[in-house]
Amino acid sequence: MPIVKINGYTIKLPFNPYEAQIKSMETLLNSFDTGNASLIESPTGTGKSLAILCAALGYLETLKGKENEESVKKVKTTILDENLKKFFNEQSSEEEKKKVGPKIYIASRTHKQLDQLVSQLRTTDYNPSISVLGSRTQYCINSKAKNALDINTACRDLVDSKQCHFRHGVGRLKKKVGNIFDIEEIKEKGKNCAGCPYFAARELAENADVIFAPYNYLLDPRIRNSMDIDLDGSIVIIDEAHNVEDTCRSAGSFEFDSKLLDLWTNELLSAARKSALLEKDVKPNFLTLIEFIGKFKKHKGITCNESNFEFNFKIFKGKQILQQLEQMEISQISFNVFTAALGELCGNEEANSLMSQSLTQSLRRLEFVFSVLFTKSTKEYVLCYKQNKKESEKFEFSFWLLDSSLIFNLTAARAKAVCLLSGTLTPFYAFSSELKFGFKNQLVAPHILQSNQVFIANVQKGHLKKELTGTYAISETKEYLLQIAKIIEEIGEMTTPYGGTIVFLPSYAFLKKVNNYLKIKAILEPQTGGNEKFEKVLKSYRQAIEDKTRSVVFMCVYRGKASEGIDFKDEYARAVVAIGIPYPSIKDPQINVKKEFNDNQSRSDSTGSSFNGSQWYSTQAMRAVNQALGRVVRHPKDWGSVFLLETRYKTQYIKKQLPAWVTEEMKEYETFSSTKANYKKFLEEKKMEKFK
Repeated sequence: MPIVKINGYTIKLPFNPYEAQIKSMETLLNSFDTGNASLIESPTGTGKSLAILCAALGYLETLKGKENEESVKKVKTTILDENLKKFFNEQSSEEEKKKVGPKIYIASRTHKQLDQLVSQLRTTDYNPSISVLGSRTQYCINSKAKNALDINTACRDLVDSKQCHFRHGVGRLKKKVGNIFDIEEIKEKGKNCAGCPYFAARELAENADVIFAPYNYLLDPRIRNSMDIDLDGSIVIIDEAHNVEDTCRSAGSFEFDSKLLDLWTNELLSAARKSALLEKDVKPNFLTLIEFIGKFKKHKGITCNESNFEFNFKIFKGKQILQQLEQMEISQISFNVFTAALGELCGNEEANSLMSQSLTQSLRRLEFVFSVLFTKSTKEYVLCYKQNKKESEKFEFSFWLLDSSLIFNLTAARAKAVCLLSGTLTPFYAFSSELKFGFKNQLVAPHILQSNQVFIANVQKGHLKKELTGTYAISETKEYLLQIAKIIEEIGEMTTPYGGTIVFLPSYAFLKKVNNYLKIKAILEPQTGGNEKFEKVLKSYRQAIEDKTRSVVFMCVYRGKASEGIDFKDEYARAVVAIGIPYPSIKDPQINVKKEFNDNQSRSDSTGSSFNGSQWYSTQAMRAVNQALGRVVRHPKDWGSVFLLETRYKTQYIKKQLPAWVTEEMKEYETFSSTKANYKKFLEEKKMEKFK
């Protein structure tokens, strides 16, 4: 395997690295050494995953090599006879178990993406000890717990009552599993040796060189604590980090409705009754929690604004939040009483076992939000009260965090170094502004594509000579829908001999409208049904490509499951069609208050570096577009086409937010008819190359 020296570290790779990989590894290693945070944009197909893995493991291996050299020097100076040698060897075997260098966390958005990272790790010459953190839902092999309504509570009850024989086999499983494993592998071995994969993965993480985890495990303080994740002095590498800002805001936000309040109350009442059997009298603590959450029902008199949604709403900002809470008899004093009671119950093993994990986590989230509101500041939050139009007794409270830095800095401040990577991170100043963190190391890695590998067209009009401007008003017209449908049909027909066509649209509602105008039978990304249904549809799409019996078009939505984390290489994505620009709904109150928050931040920032509301709004849309475009051309020998059916890409402000590999090759066409000849030529050239 090729070996390269970077920043004094020896890095082993499975093949000669691309320039993008060298630059990415240089930036990562600089961060590991200096502690300076990194932002790295490395386009699809540039070997980003391998760069992450090899830089991290080369760094660790070099540190271990230096540690071993120091150990040898000590041995030579201290060993005087064979007895001392024997003693030293016994001691050193224990010392070897101690970790050398910082713990490395490699995170991505989904477990599917983590599986891909582990698969890439197997192609290298490294053999680190790893662990892959996941939930009981992913790992559990006990049918009693798996089939329960609440798997977490069922697991805890089975373990506490010593009725889960898999829990007792964790030690066996840890010995059976190799250094490198994925979730399915450890589950299979767990079934074979009757060992629990969930607890085995958690225990293996204690001494692992590298820990893989979804990045909300690292960013969300509640999940981080429940998983016993210690980031102190660690290196945190987050891949597919374009969603980090949204993840942080989500982690710091909390929503609950009247139905959930009733469920909490009933569960706490049940726990209070059962607590009579416990040695310590904790019933008053349960009653305190019931009294506190009951205060949210004292919301009468809130006058809501009319909306086009199924609910009316009212927004409270800053001190208005505290004033509204005060009207419901929620104050700093009552919150302190609530916190003390919750702390006592969670700290008492018997009492804690009477509450489900979902209830405990919900109350802890509520505690986190209120701790910020009462002890830090109210400016980072808004409170949105919603009331159902048809059933006024149904209501919802939403505490929305608007400042993602509040959560991100809780993670970043503890780590030795934080590195964010994605194929779509630019503009970098958006991250610096939103996360309020200094990313001193910044890199946009060069793409490895040659110009003859991609055909990129920005099409302005369809066959009716009407402009393809996908604003809400225009996209509802029959002319627009007819033009879009005809272009999709023609691209699908031309592309099918070479592979599939993936179409991205702004919403499921719009997808259905376009599909009604199609004369071909397209495959539709499911709106509901979870991963199982999506995988079934994905399988049918791939099968249709292999059959080549009809035009194969996969209709998907921006930000949907197909838009990231799926490897549509080669014939599985010969064409990507991007329709419209998926701006978030301006009617959504959460979007509006976030825009307003950013505008206020920008106005009060004398440096002019803050991200204003319009910039944030535009970036939200363009990141979704760029992720979708990344489904095409997945490796150095791959090829494909991109069709942007939208006139607004002509404007410089929007165009410059597209990836460089797109703008460098993009050509503007007045109509799709004028595009076809060049696209046909491109496809024929690819056909000729295949037979060379």
